[in-house]
Amino acid sequence: MAGSQIERVFSVLESLTSDPRGLPMQTLAEQLDIPKSATHRLLAELIRLGYVRQNQETLRYHLSTKLVAMGFRYLSSSGADIVQPVLDRLARKPVSWCVSG
Repeated sequence: MAGSQIERVFSVLESLTSDPRGLPMQTLAEQLDIPKSATHRLLAELIRLGYVRQNQETLRYHLSTKLVAMGFRYLSSSGADIVQPVLDRLARKPVSWCVSG
């Protein structure tokens, strides 16, 4: 993937959505076909900005909740109240779909 810097940043963010356990830098570099050094720089900057975090035990990279918070802020200020009844209905449902173990 050549692409612009902004394209690489969004590709990193999108890739991190694929695995809730997080991804190692090597895997991200291979998936995106960019050098490990460039991947490391992108991840370091995304960590600095608060969009990504790194688990110090596993060294895997994860998305932070910053993007989710931005999405909710946008929805709450954009007049997109059409989703609120759906969210309210889901909040009242019993959590029978939850799997333990």
